[in-house]
Amino acid sequence: MKLGDKLRKTREKDGVNIPDMADRLGVNKNTLGAYERGERLPDIDFLISFANTTSEDFLLLLELRIRESKAPGAKEALALLDAVGDALGSPAIQTMDIGNEFALVPQYDVEISAGHGRFEQHEIEIGKLAFRRDWLRQKGLSEKSLVVVRITGDSMSPTIRDGALALVDTRRNDIKEDGIYVLTVDGHLVAKRLQRDFKGGVYIRSDNAAYREHHLFAVDTPSLHIIGRVVWAAGEV
Repeated sequence: MKLGDKLRKTREKDGVNIPDMADRLGVNKNTLGAYERGERLPDIDFLISFANTTSEDFLLLLELRIRESKAPGAKEALALLDAVGDALGSPAIQTMDIGNEFALVPQYDVEISAGHGRFEQHEIEIGKLAFRRDWLRQKGLSEKSLVVVRITGDSMSPTIRDGALALVDTRRNDIKEDGIYVLTVDGHLVAKRLQRDFKGGVYIRSDNAAYREHHLFAVDTPSLHIIGRVVWAAGEV
């Protein structure tokens, strides 16, 4: 079976269309379509995310990719994969831990508004997204304090596009530095750029110039409840 066919059949078995699956994986729907049609080979990070999202066997996807790759060393990589399979046996290879290099961060069924405050929260874990542990260490992030949520609306564009998945560091729940934060405002979860002034107040800004800036005086800042700082949203921020 071709890798593209495997991706398509797994998606269809789960009853998910291409746009929804692309959103779950944080890729463009045209990119996912190209993968399924065999026009492009996905990278390893995509295969890990796909396996985590669908409970598909990552090593099977990896084997299919290696078989279709014309890159130098593909035959050697396939031989190594076969040797691992022979050594461990098929049941063991399916449960092989890939977490040494990648941290699996939970994604919750929460929509964070970057527009006019639309918010739905069920706090149900709906999947996991894989991030390289060496990248997390480089950024000073602890995987135990990280969550993935979806950001909707256009007020933070072009920095964060509508519907992007965002990595939020919940340890950073105060404004020690300027940045984009997830916070509660009037009962809604929103993503906004926050900056303190010299008197202890806070500027609440959108990256989209069509939205007005807001300012809270120091006496009003306790009403802000900061969930965490956005550190990645389909790209570093």
